[in-house]
Amino acid sequence: MFCRNDLCTRGRVVWVNGSYAGIAFDAKLEPAEVLRHIPAPRPKIQPRYWRPGLTQRNMNDDQRRLAESWVWSPSSMSRLGE
Repeated sequence: MFCRNDLCTRGRVVWVNGSYAGIAFDAKLEPAEVLRHIPAPRPKIQPRYWRPGLTQRNMNDDQRRLAESWVWSPSSMSRLGE
């Protein structure tokens, strides 16, 4: 006998695979009726990965001068590719 809240029907086990089993019910069950108490899955949140841009249109004059001085400094040349 399968009972879930106000739904009850008879059935028999037709297959077993480890801890799983299949049941053949005597009456046809509508999926919406069987699953109505199970909440809908929440959508997965996809993380957004991005790196900040280093462009002139997003920088003010001071930021642009600082970036240019770092790029053209002798110490930055040894760090290329890091």
